Amino acid sequence: MRTPAAVLASSIVFLGLACAPAEQAPPPAEPEMTQAEATQLFTDLVEAFDAAVNAEDTDAFLELFGDAPASMPPNVPLREGAEMIGGWQADFFELGDVDVDNVLEGIRVSGDLAVGWGRFVSSITPEEGEALSEVGKWMAIWERQSDGSWLILRNIWNSDLPLPM
Repeated sequence: MRTPAAVLASSIVFLGLACAPAEQAPPPAEPEMTQAEATQLFTDLVEAFDAAVNAEDTDAFLELFGDAPASMPPNVPLREGAEMIGGWQADFFELGDVDVDNVLEGIRVSGDLAVGWGRFVSSITPEEGEALSEVGKWMAIWERQSDGSWLILRNIWNSDLPLPM
């Protein structure tokens, strides 16, 4: 049989637990950017990509990629790592004067990853001969870095032109 003191002590403990503040909730996560902000940010990144390519600047081009990038150009094997991507890009620049215009058509951001896609028009004009033109589409995955910047993690593109038969 419980004594009144035991019942009172149990009630005080129970009420104390019931009235204790709940565990502190973590602070709310930094709000994701709006769609308009994401579109502007990644449009600027696409323009920086175009500027590096059109300047045929391999170093500036590689600064747009993260620590473990992979690039998937058409008709060649996967290019993994900055050294392999940079080597391929430098060889590409040797083909002639490059002009590329990429347009961001869509972007989706989720946490520290963003997926963007769009269309491009490009041409390469060799020292001798006529310009070779191409139109196509692309997709890229960017990763947010610890400093808040976004760098390319993966990219792929291909032509809309039919294969020569």
